[in-house]
Amino acid sequence: MSFDLNKLLGSFRNRFDELDSVSDETVTMYLEDALVIYAQSERAVIYLAAHLYVVDKGNDASIDGGMGVVTSDKTGKKQNTYKTQSERDADSFYEITSYGRKYLQFKRHDAGGKFRARVYG
Repeated sequence: MSFDLNKLLGSFRNRFDELDSVSDETVTMYLEDALVIYAQSERAVIYLAAHLYVVDKGNDASIDGGMGVVTSDKTGKKQNTYKTQSERDADSFYEITSYGRKYLQFKRHDAGGKFRARVYG
């Protein structure tokens, strides 16, 4: 499958207003990286590029909403700790940002798998 980088850049810009300050050159670099990893659908590629950018920038909560994977919670004196599980251990990398989780949904959908939404929070 072949993609037009200018079209992907436009889709990225339209979808992610919160990343407007990132230069076109930088976004294009991340889109190219995303295409090396996964080139099956435009939606998956732009979410993967956003995920890669946010991870490289330190998962800034102001960028992606701070929706990291919940590993523990505390209510009163009771504390619960959860083992972070993924359908595959390799998916854990993608679950650390909201963009990565959306990428996984599109990837599973593209593969004909179950389109499952995960609830965090």
